[in-house]
Amino acid sequence: MSYKELHQNLFDAHVVSPFYLTPLQPLFPKWYDAGAQCEYHAGISGHSIENCTAFKKMVEKLIKMGIVKFDDSPAANVARNPLPNHADQGVNGINDGGKKVKYEITEVKTPLRQVWKEMVERGLIILDSEERSEGKRNYCEFHNRGHGIQECT
Repeated sequence: MSYKELHQNLFDAHVVSPFYLTPLQPLFPKWYDAGAQCEYHAGISGHSIENCTAFKKMVEKLIKMGIVKFDDSPAANVARNPLPNHADQGVNGINDGGKKVKYEITEVKTPLRQVWKEMVERGLIILDSEERSEGKRNYCEFHNRGHGIQECT
């Protein structure tokens, strides 16, 4: 599978989205290819997705996270490779051993207070007012008002 095909599959599955860059200006680097466009970088000229290190690193990250898996084994073919005869007729259990995945957003029950706290800790939100004590349950950090973040609209 080419990187172009992989990108299209990941895009169709809403795993990746276009990453916008400011186009390079002359003097171009040696690797710059004016005739190539990168789908991952929203069609920007200069390189193809096959030579895009940012997309390749994204794919590596998705593989490490278990989101992308490649199965190099050939597909099961009963005609060419039949299953062996099973002497005992017992029932075997199957355990996929994977993480439990929630497919519906309504199944996610993470409290908004925890989401807010994580966003502040990671620097995604910068508070411009003084620190609020953890003991205040009826305080919305976003609106700076006396209502809980779970009831925030």
